[in-house]
Amino acid sequence: MANRKGLELTRARKLLLTGAGIAAVAGPIALGLVCSPPTRAQTSSAQAFEVASVKPTKSGTREFYFRARNHGIDATNIPLETFILRAYNLKSVQLAGGPDWIRNEHYDIVAKAPSNSSNDDVPRMLQALLADRFKLIAHRDTRVLPVLALVVARGGPKFGVVKETRPGDGDLRIGRGRLTGQAVTCRSLPTCW
Repeated sequence: MANRKGLELTRARKLLLTGAGIAAVAGPIALGLVCSPPTRAQTSSAQAFEVASVKPTKSGTREFYFRARNHGIDATNIPLETFILRAYNLKSVQLAGGPDWIRNEHYDIVAKAPSNSSNDDVPRMLQALLADRFKLIAHRDTRVLPVLALVVARGGPKFGVVKETRPGDGDLRIGRGRLTGQAVTCRSLPTCW
């Protein structure tokens, strides 16, 4: 080996080397803390029901009941899929995946919300309940899906103004590439699916 002479570590150089080492370790940590996205606590009182009872439906009847207000939820004989749709404000065509039992097995849920909660808090509380009791993990995704267009058939439209109807008289049937309605408002068309 050649006879090499290195730089002598003076006190100033030692301090400079120590500072560089600390900056190399602490810099990325500090940057991560400053630039991290804000997170919400999952267990705040506004996001959890005070008390909740979740039981499989045992009645065997087809009768069902669902009521969600700022005092909580009272639901009988409802499939888990409906609770998911309500919690995440989805339409059934927007829910993808999940086992068949979320559509077939029905549940009774009674949950009491905190007194300071509002109607806007109920979906978030329901999300927390589904995650806790059913271990539901959800994520949002964008997908390209086929779209149907409602167009006028050859010969022009075959509908007219309905006279003398009572609320609830409308009838809408969908099937085999046809949409047939009687006393149906145009406003109800996009929401019927």
